[in-house]
Amino acid sequence: MSMPLQTAFARVFPGEEYPGEEAACEFLVAEILMNRDIAADPKTGPMRSFRDISHAHDSITGILVDEEIREVIHDDGVLQDMMARASVLCWVLKHDHNLQFTEWLGNVRKLVHAMGLAMVPDEEGRTR
Repeated sequence: MSMPLQTAFARVFPGEEYPGEEAACEFLVAEILMNRDIAADPKTGPMRSFRDISHAHDSITGILVDEEIREVIHDDGVLQDMMARASVLCWVLKHDHNLQFTEWLGNVRKLVHAMGLAMVPDEEGRTR
């Protein structure tokens, strides 16, 4: 028994609006190719470990929640940059307390789809 395309899309991209059959196929193929290429590329190898990603997240958020350190930095641009980076790491770690990057990425995907475009891997496997 085969899994319907819409179900497969929802499992790979939970919470994302189903973009239609053609775009869903393109997104799923791009995801498969990207993951295959990341694992097979001797330069990049597999992704960083969960421990490395968690450590980076904890280091950045530790600074952001420490009032004394934030006062020493006292540069809103630097703090906003750190918050954006923390948001990406929260997304990678599937935290539900920081959805800034999740919302931004969803908006980018909707914009690309509304323009009649699809983000697909180029010849080097990077999504464009």
